[in-house]
Amino acid sequence: MMQKSYNLFKDEYGSKGDLKFTQTNHKNDLSKPVHDVIELDVSNLKNNRIRIEDALKQQEKKQNQQSKKRILSDDYVGTHDIAMKHSLAIKVGKPSLTVPELCPCCLRKIDEPLNWNFEPEDIGFLGVGYPQFYTFLKYQIYIVFAIIISSASFNILSNALLGCDCIPDEMIDEQDPNVEEVCQLSWSTYFSMANKRNLPQIMSLQQALNLFTIFTIIILLFKARIKFYLLTQNVTALFCPSAYTIFIQNIPNDLKGLQGKSIERYTADVIKQVFGIQPISVNVCWNLKEIQEIENEKDKLIFQLQQKIDNLPDNELYKVRQFRDEIQRLKEEKFQQGFLIKKRLSLNLTDENLIKYFTGKVFVVFSRVEERDLVLQRFAKIDQSENALFIGDYYDNSVEPPVLYKNNSQKQIKGVNITKAVPPNEIIWENAQYSNSFVQKRKIIFWFLSVLCMLVCYGSIGGMLQLQRMFSTSKLGLLHNGLWVQSFAILVSLVVYVLNTILRYLLSYFNKKTYFTLRTDASTNMAGKLAIAYFLNSGIMSFIIDVVVPRFTKENGIQAARIAIYRTGGLIYNMQYIFVMNAIIIPLLQMIDVSRIYQLYYQWQADKKLKDYARSNYTQKQLNDIYSDPASDLVYDYALIISQMYFMAFYSPLIPMGSATTLFTLILFYFIHKFKLAKHRSLLNNVGSELCVEMTEMLELIVPIYCFSNLIFEHMLSQDNITSTFAIIGVFVGIMNAVLPMDKLKDMVLDNNMNEFYIKKPQYLEIKDKFETDYDIENPVTKDTYVAFVQDSSRHKNIYESKLIQNDKKVFKNFGHIQNDQ
Repeated sequence: MMQKSYNLFKDEYGSKGDLKFTQTNHKNDLSKPVHDVIELDVSNLKNNRIRIEDALKQQEKKQNQQSKKRILSDDYVGTHDIAMKHSLAIKVGKPSLTVPELCPCCLRKIDEPLNWNFEPEDIGFLGVGYPQFYTFLKYQIYIVFAIIISSASFNILSNALLGCDCIPDEMIDEQDPNVEEVCQLSWSTYFSMANKRNLPQIMSLQQALNLFTIFTIIILLFKARIKFYLLTQNVTALFCPSAYTIFIQNIPNDLKGLQGKSIERYTADVIKQVFGIQPISVNVCWNLKEIQEIENEKDKLIFQLQQKIDNLPDNELYKVRQFRDEIQRLKEEKFQQGFLIKKRLSLNLTDENLIKYFTGKVFVVFSRVEERDLVLQRFAKIDQSENALFIGDYYDNSVEPPVLYKNNSQKQIKGVNITKAVPPNEIIWENAQYSNSFVQKRKIIFWFLSVLCMLVCYGSIGGMLQLQRMFSTSKLGLLHNGLWVQSFAILVSLVVYVLNTILRYLLSYFNKKTYFTLRTDASTNMAGKLAIAYFLNSGIMSFIIDVVVPRFTKENGIQAARIAIYRTGGLIYNMQYIFVMNAIIIPLLQMIDVSRIYQLYYQWQADKKLKDYARSNYTQKQLNDIYSDPASDLVYDYALIISQMYFMAFYSPLIPMGSATTLFTLILFYFIHKFKLAKHRSLLNNVGSELCVEMTEMLELIVPIYCFSNLIFEHMLSQDNITSTFAIIGVFVGIMNAVLPMDKLKDMVLDNNMNEFYIKKPQYLEIKDKFETDYDIENPVTKDTYVAFVQDSSRHKNIYESKLIQNDKKVFKNFGHIQNDQ
């Protein structure tokens, strides 16, 4: 055993009152220093605290100078300045006209502030998804406004001025045995279809106007499709690395004869030999499970040590240095473990490692867009039954193929597939190792779990409606009952909102555990399920419980269903209050911005903690998360809009005032959302056009929903259950609109030549600096090496030794930049 004593503060403060540490190094394990306190002046804790803080700062400054360390996301201790730069780098903004400043830890550009009063066409630099979202929202406002002008306005006026089927309170005889069948006049029923249910001519005219509304909705939806397509063309995809990149899947991971070359080099050789085009870089999707486990273990252990520092009493703050040393050692140890795995993937790719880590998926980047398109065209001409790419059978027998299957007699179950690549930040790299069949199985499992959740919601809403009916049938008097029932209607609307919130978090968890490889797939799956869940909870379950069940279970089912629609506490009351509560709660929560309030609270706590330097123990990654604005979430926003449109379409014929409240909700949502995006949101990932396309397909369902609700409520409420010809025609039109391929009709209407770009197509290296990100930055395997390489290149010898720079360049080349590897 070897002991070494030293005085931590001797140089600056002298010996009196100093803290002394003994560093004990065991010969068996020299990497684990143990610090023991020898002497402490407990009579002067305040001075000791100052000395501890000053000594820790001096120690970290000296360590930084000696190690010349890089700025990485998990640096310890993190700095507030870098966290603020990172928050500005990921904050929504417009590109700077001057040379932009870069975030030191992630290399993102720091953009200029964005004016909140922007038009959708003005934010193409955020990716095509955001212009499409705001255009999508604007067209929903147009559709609702068209419904109000074409039919809902007449519906409101005719219900209020011509209708007389709902009776005021003073005209109701509470002793009448059939009093429960009376439609009590209230602000809910006054403007509803129930008030004119016995006016057949007015009802028929209303259905004619509703049919006109159906055609108006179809025309607006078709125009929206064209607008989304034009936005996709205007917001050119050439400002994204994916325009130069192909995506190869199903490469066998049982390859032979690597001969010391990386999988990147082999892939480039295959592309060169088969298609005659030399790629400039190749980026591989690896199985990151082992690296993730290392990162999770590191975060867990660091958190435990941070908790120990937080819980230290003031008279033991001298232990902070020991804990910080331990955290630094732990970070470096875990970093080395992860780096060794990454190095193994690039330099020492044995057959065993290839099978263990290679997912069979790679991204291949070309110098020109035309080269990428040429590869796709030539691949399309290959007979897929003879597709033997990366097996060896496809090549000329006179030429040795660069990649061979270990057993040539063993055929691929599924041939290699080559498609256009998605943007690099569209990929969930951590999930790349999961196969499509695995993801599909988990989708089915979580679909069943989602159904179970909806059944629980059905039971909860059914229980609330049963309590409401108990009050409506009590002997407390009709007016008194009405007050209680309306209070319950408000309570039901609040319960529905709470259930929707719970469903949001449950479905989000299910979506995360499905392990989608692409963010678009995860987003469309989540938005679709959430929109349908919201609609079922808000509108359909009450309709089933109040109307459908009595219709098919009671003796006089049609009469029971009719009464359930307009009775006190019936369907009209509850749905009217949901319309009103949506118009209040949705804009109010958008303005309050709960997620930002939480973020400001965490920042306030961090500010207090950073002032106490001895207890300031955040990593850079933790500070970055704390000081960044909440991330923009278009998935939830799409789901909310579509569910509101479904709800409005279903109940607009019955409760036309719901169209007005929905219009009010959407307009407020539009302006508040724009302000939040420009001022208080971070942009972590671009949103592709696929999400808007899928949401547009879902939105098409409002046409058949609107048509069937017209038919249902007219049949239920009209005298002698008459159904007008206009309502039947409307249902037929709605079904045809749902069946016809509207997207193909859009392509027929548009000039096919618009599918081609007629702008100048620069080379990849000429436009690379304009990219917000690329595959090297986004891929966790290459990210740290790439960031270090760029930092090395910009700082040169003032920061790193020449030898270290050269080593980093060598590793970076091996990670796929094959054009420099010749």
